Amino acid sequence: MLERGGKNVLSLHSFELRYMAKVYFHDLREKEVNLRAIDGLMSTLPHVGGMVAVKIHFGEHGNTRAVKPAFVKRIIDRLKEQNAYPFLTDTATLYTGRRTNALNHRETALEHGFSHVSMGCPVIIADGLKGEDYIKVSIDGEIFKRVKIASSIFHSDSLVSISHFKGHSLTGFGGCVKNLGMGCAPPAGKEEMHSVLHPEPSEGCTGRGDCLESCRFGALSIVDERLKLDLTRCTGCGGCIGSCPDSNLTLVGDLKEFQKRMAEYALGAVEGKMAIHLNFLMDITRLCDCVPYTQPLIAKDIGILASTDPIALDKASLDLFEEGMGASSERLSIPKYSSITARR
Repeated sequence: MLERGGKNVLSLHSFELRYMAKVYFHDLREKEVNLRAIDGLMSTLPHVGGMVAVKIHFGEHGNTRAVKPAFVKRIIDRLKEQNAYPFLTDTATLYTGRRTNALNHRETALEHGFSHVSMGCPVIIADGLKGEDYIKVSIDGEIFKRVKIASSIFHSDSLVSISHFKGHSLTGFGGCVKNLGMGCAPPAGKEEMHSVLHPEPSEGCTGRGDCLESCRFGALSIVDERLKLDLTRCTGCGGCIGSCPDSNLTLVGDLKEFQKRMAEYALGAVEGKMAIHLNFLMDITRLCDCVPYTQPLIAKDIGILASTDPIALDKASLDLFEEGMGASSERLSIPKYSSITARR
């Protein structure tokens, strides 16, 4: 249960939530959304300055559930009022899709309403033209001592993450930690996280081969009417899973290890930076915004949360999802969520 402060800290029916760090909440369950909610939330957070990387997921081609441009533009405007120089950014995907290189990625962003003209700031794909531009960042992790962070994010002076809270097939839910850890890494970093996973065909696999085109690494082939996996080529990205029309492919491996790796990458993304974070609990779906289609909603809109602490922010988001709406974690993706921790 969330512990709300007795003081109404924002003008639009918003409350301060108390965790290990302060989390601010604009409640949409009893009131319509208004862009002024962004103004109130931004006023509670520390100012960020210099060149500010605004990390967002533009949504895969065909997906319309990502955070809407109007909200992002309002955040950009508030940052510019603070004399910051923001730019919208994301990184190349590991799986096959419309965001594997900067050209297609920016076209997809434009289709979804994100451009220099509409946002009032540049749109920069942080890991370069082909997803190969990154810096190795030293961290004190249990698994990694150095992680690969996209160069434009690394070289920025400050960081603002804008995350869409939704389900996810590997982490249970996706929020701030996933947006930072997976989202700020180039494909080489994503592979380091995904390498503990691989697809596995079920006994029902008939060798139709629909999945072959989904793998740009050449890890899949059909031998004697059965799917064969080349583990030396497989990156564990999971892009092939949804391509089987009979659902005969499953991603298997050490999910706890995968989540730890992602959390340590999130630590690397914010290392040495002033960072603020916003989670949007709106248009909540079972799967993440990487799927190339619009998904049905699994819960009513809840609100917008903001904090300087990614873990407190995600915990508050999950608590709100489960609180009082008849919506439990079982409605998010399988597996159920598990704790994601990173050493501060």
